Amino acid sequence: MADEAFYLGMPRKRMAAGALLRDEAGRVLLVKPTYRDLWGIPGGGVEADESPKAGCEREIHEELGIERAVVRLLAVGWKSAEPPQNEALLFVFDGGVLTAADIAAIRLPPDELSEFAFVDPADVVAMLPYRTGRCVAAALALPPGASAYLDDDAVF
Repeated sequence: MADEAFYLGMPRKRMAAGALLRDEAGRVLLVKPTYRDLWGIPGGGVEADESPKAGCEREIHEELGIERAVVRLLAVGWKSAEPPQNEALLFVFDGGVLTAADIAAIRLPPDELSEFAFVDPADVVAMLPYRTGRCVAAALALPPGASAYLDDDAVF
């Protein structure tokens, strides 16, 4: 079938989705992976046939042990290919404010995450991988109701 061959030949992109979660003091939740030096926001790879929103919510549950619906999309970043990695899209969603009860319920998977911390927004970007940091910085700088698009290093 001609249509099937056409679609099978189209390029594939990696996708990741993360959540910007805050505590009641406005600090941002970061998690420390066991497999790299820099921190991250809760989130991870979007699986085949999974929406970025659903992937983000699944990752929150897997990484924090809590159920959380993300509120809205804050930023999307496109990352050009850097072999051996192909190009990728990173979605940052607003996960809202975690209450004291939500925070007390957090359970990290010890094989993946070693700790979590709430960090002042001014200090967050320096703790994250470069492109994740750029997306989070854009999300933190948004006026209410706005969103951002980042094309490699340019913000639109």
